[in-house]
Amino acid sequence: MPNYSYSCSADGCDFRVVDLNLPISGRNYPTTQSCPKCKSENTIVKDITAPGVSYTINRGGLKVPDTFKDILRNIKSVHPGSTINIPD
Repeated sequence: MPNYSYSCSADGCDFRVVDLNLPISGRNYPTTQSCPKCKSENTIVKDITAPGVSYTINRGGLKVPDTFKDILRNIKSVHPGSTINIPD
């Protein structure tokens, strides 16, 4: 599921939208709404960021794929001082 970053030009706050019902074609919909923090109208802009993708939802939490865990383990083994936490 895609997620998008937005910011408010009035107060500088930023937020992320992760919505199961928001299709990729609707990614600009939040820009038509008021800011969720300061309630200013017509101030939301979509940030230019790398696309974010959430993994499958498993009983209310996010399930991290095993291949991603393997990548993290490899990074941690190459960099012994790393503080990367590998989820169970």
